[in-house]
Amino acid sequence: MKQGWIATSPLAEITAVGQRNRGKRQLRIDEARKLVDLCIRRANEGDEATVGAMTAFLLGLRASEVTDRVVRDLTTSMAPRPGVRAPGAFSAR
Repeated sequence: MKQGWIATSPLAEITAVGQRNRGKRQLRIDEARKLVDLCIRRANEGDEATVGAMTAFLLGLRASEVTDRVVRDLTTSMAPRPGVRAPGAFSAR
């Protein structure tokens, strides 16, 4: 159209059906509580995977950000360990 090759847009008559997806679906508060309760029950039964799932869920992390942690990254104090950056932290440029 802009270059004069066609007079009208062949897409002008097309209309969208339904609603556009907006972001990821989020759990409702009651669903989130059920998930946490289930994870705690399963973790008490010895299922270690649910601890990772619950950690990711409660902290808003990606699964890889939980599974990439190693024991030396953790500390008993709240002080950050030198050389360990929080997931998503910006570089020091």
